[in-house]
Amino acid sequence: AYAAPREARPEVLDVAAVVDGVVALLEAQGALRPVTVAREAAADLPLVRGDRSAMEQIFVNLLLNAVDAAGPGGGGRVRVRSAAVRTGSAGAVRSLSGVPDDAAAVVVTVEDSGPGVAEALRGRIFDPFFTTKEPGKGTGLGLAIVQRIVHDHGGRVDVDSSPLGGAAFTVTLPAETP
Repeated sequence: AYAAPREARPEVLDVAAVVDGVVALLEAQGALRPVTVAREAAADLPLVRGDRSAMEQIFVNLLLNAVDAAGPGGGGRVRVRSAAVRTGSAGAVRSLSGVPDDAAAVVVTVEDSGPGVAEALRGRIFDPFFTTKEPGKGTGLGLAIVQRIVHDHGGRVDVDSSPLGGAAFTVTLPAETP
């Protein structure tokens, strides 16, 4: 998927519904069993233009990583928050390339209660084949794929510390303009 991405089929999407579908799929497969998952979606989310399958891939990768980080031993927590924001160079939301300041955008943050991502590794975390997992447990392609898909959709993905104690991956996508 990383080396030979398929042709995108863009459509207007409700990101919260995409996230809900991914969570339901992963729950049905038992992939979320080791953790407690909380979802918080603002009611006023604008729609985005994107490829549904690619958007699902973003959130599958981020959720599975969050479960891996928070899940060992059980009792871990994962939270997925969605909100409507305005783009800009000031405040919590940074500018998006090719998107004017003060444009509508959607932010989805996937947080976990795991160990987090060390500050020294944050600059490399999206590099292909870079992984913090033990040998045989990961390819180092999941976050590289996430970043490529998000960028292909005109957005950005950032990593920070989570209030839950672990990592917080924030995906910012420009809203569909009417």
